[in-house]
Amino acid sequence: MDPADNNNFSIRYPSKYWQTWVSDVGETNADRLDQTVPLIRISEMYYILADGANTITEALGYLNTVRQHRGITNLLTTSSINSTNLLLAEITKEYRKEFYAEGQTFFWYKLQNSPTMLFYNGVVRPENYIFPIPLAEVEYNPTY
Repeated sequence: MDPADNNNFSIRYPSKYWQTWVSDVGETNADRLDQTVPLIRISEMYYILADGANTITEALGYLNTVRQHRGITNLLTTSSINSTNLLLAEITKEYRKEFYAEGQTFFWYKLQNSPTMLFYNGVVRPENYIFPIPLAEVEYNPTY
């Protein structure tokens, strides 16, 4: 298929990036949420708290807080999540749902030094989590 032929070519992307904005009375371009990228979300803070919790019960409390605000009534309990491996799998699942197609889940995988990654065939080695220094940085900082 020729990408220039718009009749036979379609580009697929998540609908979360298809946002339009029509100003309401008194709004300016500074009010545009369709061009806003959050630095960190409250849900991510709860996931970080869940990861650092001292007990599984405490961690599930943080995860359930996010789930309740998402309208999920099926709360997690220690009868279903009874080990740290199951807890990490649940946090990973929540990251995947919350940050779909944003790239933020990569940093969760990196933090966990995960040998696998969703949508990646093969083993992820620790060196795969390190990006090369951009050439412009090396040019102006030769001691790197």
